[in-house]
Parts: sequence; structure tokens; C-alpha cells
Amino acid sequence: MRFCFYFALFSCLVINILADPMILDLKSYKNGTVYQVANLEDSANLYVASDDDPSNLRLIQIITGGNTYSLADLVSTPQKITISGGLTITSTNPDAVTYALTGYIYVTTAQQAQDPLFKVLVVTGAHTLNANGVQATTVILNTELEVRTDDADQPTKSSYVSNLKMTSNENLKFHWGIPAANWKQGTTNNTFFMNPYTDGTNTMFFDHTEPMQIGLDCWYIISSGPVSMGVKNDYVPNHNYTTTAANTTGLLVSGNFLYQEHQVNFLPDPTRSRTVGTFITAYIPQGANVNFTFVAADGSWVQTFDSSKNNSQLASSSPLAAQKLNVKSSRIFAGTFYCQYFGISTAMLPISSSSTTVTSPAIITTSQGGKASTTPSSAPPAPGSSSASPTGTSGSSVSPPASGPTTSMPAQASTTPSGTMGSTLQTTTKFSRSPSILISSFAIFYLII
Repeated sequence: MRFCFYFALFSCLVINILADPMILDLKSYKNGTVYQVANLEDSANLYVASDDDPSNLRLIQIITGGNTYSLADLVSTPQKITISGGLTITSTNPDAVTYALTGYIYVTTAQQAQDPLFKVLVVTGAHTLNANGVQATTVILNTELEVRTDDADQPTKSSYVSNLKMTSNENLKFHWGIPAANWKQGTTNNTFFMNPYTDGTNTMFFDHTEPMQIGLDCWYIISSGPVSMGVKNDYVPNHNYTTTAANTTGLLVSGNFLYQEHQVNFLPDPTRSRTVGTFITAYIPQGANVNFTFVAADGSWVQTFDSSKNNSQLASSSPLAAQKLNVKSSRIFAGTFYCQYFGISTAMLPISSSSTTVTSPAIITTSQGGKASTTPSSAPPAPGSSSASPTGTSGSSVSPPASGPTTSMPAQASTTPSGTMGSTLQTTTKFSRSPSILISSFAIFYLII
């Protein structure tokens, strides 16, 4: 009797541990087979995300709680059903039809279903998403795109996110995949966008964000405080994109393996110094490399990722007045990567009518291990300038502009975490004409007279 009691208790514990949220692809369920889905919790919620032909969805049925549902009924007006007593899936579609299906079923955990701040959005058209509360979670389920272009890297499913509204009192993060059973506990390693942006030392809030093309089947948002945005089932080509503000942040996602070169053109701010940065996660296949290059009139900053330098959530920044960001892969098969980028104005530039620009060969390189090496320039440094520290941590701080993102950035390239990738920054030093040159010029002019 005691053995039976402990066995039953152990069985319940195993069931609870294994009851994770899941995605079930419709193309996996063949004609003539009855599928019993294991490891589901009673009281979990089930959603269907599909843009497939309703006549085909009508031939797929699910049974739970003693009730039978056609998927066509669940898609016509996106709704949820509650799991009770297991889940059975059957299909009478021909196999050729089944293999071409693009939709899927999403099942939560019971805890997620009972959380009033846990929402699910099936993206079938244009939606306005409003979230409020501490750690409010919104799962985005994309459906097949109806728009098709000639772009080789157009995703099959995508969210077009625009008009993000929040204040500096709020917090927002985007994550790929679906929330795990313990999604509110501890830290996650699947964040690909955040506002405020932080690299562990500096924090910046952006009151302006660019529209974001998120080409993933599903992803989710965790936010604190009132946040709103538009989410649309749409694809807008962005291979050559110009930002809509000088102080801004945006996003590039390569999620379907194929990739073509992208370029982001930054609006300038000629009155202030500039800082640019990224938040990158990259999973690059063998034989390919992807370069993230910020290009300025006086130099560039390059970050390179390949299969030996795959990284998750690498935050980096550099004091560079970049005109553009170029993201290029050596192969069209670039793998998966996420790149949040930003450009901000910092210190007011000095006003000088008698200055000339001299490009020096100084190069600051952050190599594996987090150590920076500096190739000294043959020209002397500008007055008041500071050289790069071998540890990449020294440098002066610049004050934020009167408006725009709130930040305090180091005056040298920084990378967090360190020791995972290489970056190169070419710098330019400005020199003022010396008094002796001005006196000589005046003497020559006097002799001519």
C-alpha cells in the first residue's frame, strides 16, 4: 500500500515536470492516425494559428473534455479552448495536403492559462496590442504571410511592429520562441530587443523606435507598465532603410536561414558627438560569417560572427558618428541572428571656424579575451584626448542631450560580455592651426603689400 502511494505521488510529480507549453505543427498529423498528445495539463489553454484553407482545416479535429472541435471553427474567430482529460488529434486530409499546411497549435501550461496578465495574440491582420501590469506577457502567434515579394529572404511568417509607445518608467523585452513553464523565474537567454537598452553598465531609454520586421513563427513580449504598439501580419522590405529620427533604436532579424545584405542609414546630428551600438545574438552555420559594420566619414567599427564566435545577447557600443550600419553575410545561408541597433547624440560639439580634419591611423581593437590593443598614430593626440586602456574600460563620460535617450556612455568602444568577438574602430583626430602658422601667413601677406 505504501509503495502504491509513493508510486502515485512520483507519477504526479513527473507529469507536472513534463507539462511544458508546446507547439504542434499541423503538417505532422497524417490521415488515418489517431494522435494522443502527451504531457499536457488540465486547465491549459489551446490556440490555433493558421492561414490555411478552411476546407482543409475542417478535416482536422481535436477532442478534449469530451468535446470535438474542428480547427476551422477555432480559426475563423481566433479563440481558445481549455484542455481537460487529455488531447486527441485526427485528420482526414490527403497526405499531400497535410504536408503543405503552414499552421500550428499552441498549448500553454495551466499556470499560464490562469495568469490574468498572460495573453495570446494570433496575428491575422492589423492589431493594436495594449499591455499593463508587472511582467505582463503577450505571446505573438504569426500566420502565413499573404504578401509575396521577390526578396529571397522574405520570411513565410512575420509580424510588422510599429508605433511603440511607452515611457521611461516602463520596461519592455522581446523574446523568441514561447514562454517556458517557469517563464517568470530567473533570467532568460532568448531576449532580442529591449527598451530601456542596457549593456550591464549603461542604460538608455528610447522614446523613439523604428518599425520592426520580426520574421518568426512565434515570439513573446514581457513588459512592465502600460505599453502599446501596432502588430500586423505584413512584410515590408527593409534592405535599404533610413531611420526616422537621429536618436533611435531598431531591429534586424534573420530567422529563416536565407539572408540578403541589409543597410540602415542613420539621420545625422551635426551639432553633437554620436554613439552607436548593438545587441546581438547570432547562430551562424559552418563556413559563413556575418559582418555588422558601422561606417562613418572618419572610420568604421566592425563586429564579425561565424560558427566559432556564435554568441547570445552581446551588448556593444562605440563613440562613432556612423552614417550607416551594413549587415552582410559571406553566404546567402546566414543562419539565424537578431540585431538590435541604436544611434544617439551625446556631447555638444565645439564650435570652431579654423579647424582642419586629419585622419590618423589609430586603430582600437577588442580581441578575444576582452583585451584591447592600440596601434599608436604617428600624429600626436588632440589636446584633452585620452588613449585607449588595454582593458577597454577607461575613458571620459559624455553627458546626454537635452532630449532623446537618457544615457551615460564611455568614450571608447565597449563590449559586454567580453572575449567573444572582435571589433575595429578607426578614429579621426582634429587639430587646430597653430599660432606660428597664423603669424607666418600674416608676415607673407604684409610683405606682399
